[in-house]
Amino acid sequence: MAAGCDDKAKTSDQVALTAEELAWFSPYHPTAVGKVVHVIPDAMLSQKDRDMKNDTFWALYDAQKNLLAYARLIGDPLSCASGKCKAIRFFLLFDPNLNYTHVFHPAGKSGDFFKGIEGDLEHDTPFTPEDLELLHALLLDPPTSLLEAESVDQIVDAVTTATYEAYWDDVVRQAAYTTYYVLHHMISSREYMQAVLGVR
Repeated sequence: MAAGCDDKAKTSDQVALTAEELAWFSPYHPTAVGKVVHVIPDAMLSQKDRDMKNDTFWALYDAQKNLLAYARLIGDPLSCASGKCKAIRFFLLFDPNLNYTHVFHPAGKSGDFFKGIEGDLEHDTPFTPEDLELLHALLLDPPTSLLEAESVDQIVDAVTTATYEAYWDDVVRQAAYTTYYVLHHMISSREYMQAVLGVR
């Protein structure tokens, strides 16, 4: 997809990244120094995005005003059958052609990634680096089974909260809800960006 999203006409709205934001993006875009905030029209947003105020995305630029990436900060309450899923907050990054490149939790914000513990319905544990790596791999090459699932109820048993065996290789284990919702936020984010930027 050649989006041609160089945003040259919008760099006059560019503002400097804060010290906190520079720290967030430096592992992925160490030359990023500025951003342009794009507002997603309310009519485009899902009700969940409205409720969580997931209504903007950023274009990131270097000091020469070259477009480096697009970023969207997303919050999700992550309700699930067990009632023990914790809300998550994360950034999705896309290249200038709107191809997904990275997912990460912004340091200093609540809402990190957690997963369940096998055989323990009362507790959960943070994602390991390997869990995050697997989530990233699933977003880079989404499994057809997750793309075709009409809801997370097709993936997880609502009574036992167990992931159906057919999906074991398609999700982060003990984090099927997180995997499913992050994937669909990635897809909808790209659609919002395409619409706002006027590209396909």
